[in-house]
Amino acid sequence: MVLQVPTVQLESNAPPMMRGGQVVPQQDVVTQDIQKLGKAQQKVGQDFQALADKLQDERDDAVFTEKHNEFQMAVNEKTLEYLSKRNNEAIKQVGVDEETGEPITVLDQLNADLSGILANFEDSLENDAQKYMFRTAASSTLMTSKNKTTTHFTKESQSYADNNFLSAIDLAAEQTASEWENAFDPLGDFFKMNTVTMKLAERYCDRNGFEVGSARRDDFLAKTQNIIN
Repeated sequence: MVLQVPTVQLESNAPPMMRGGQVVPQQDVVTQDIQKLGKAQQKVGQDFQALADKLQDERDDAVFTEKHNEFQMAVNEKTLEYLSKRNNEAIKQVGVDEETGEPITVLDQLNADLSGILANFEDSLENDAQKYMFRTAASSTLMTSKNKTTTHFTKESQSYADNNFLSAIDLAAEQTASEWENAFDPLGDFFKMNTVTMKLAERYCDRNGFEVGSARRDDFLAKTQNIIN
């Protein structure tokens, strides 16, 4: 007798008894959060530094402007005080340099005073940026002052010398006129003093650029001779 075992054909669409699934790796959320936080903190730091730099720049500008305005006022006061001086008061010697033995004029003293004022203002500033801006602007202020005072010194030097020359000419003319009694004696004092007086007058003309043969020179010499006459 043959044992018959029923056979069952497996259907192709039968559900599998076990399927292999895909393994999804777990995301590193913690690392990403740390990176985001780091970038955010970096951004905050950059923004804060930019703000700090802006505030510092504004303060530097404000401090520089205030100090330079004060410096200008101090320089202008000293400059105007000097420009009010006339003749010898503007050019006189006020001391001697101990190292070189050179004379120190009132203008030299003014320039030394202004340099001292500049140094004091620089010392009162807070940082190198302020000092750089101040030094740049202050140099222009000092140059303007120096141009004015140097021009004044030259003018007053010329004026002082001219006045001395004119005084010497007047004095010589008076001495010449006092010898009128021997005016016609070519060997007398009148003739000698007259020569000295006219020589001084000619030197005055040379100093002032009155060219030989010019109307200005002839007119001045004629006036000098008329004083004697």
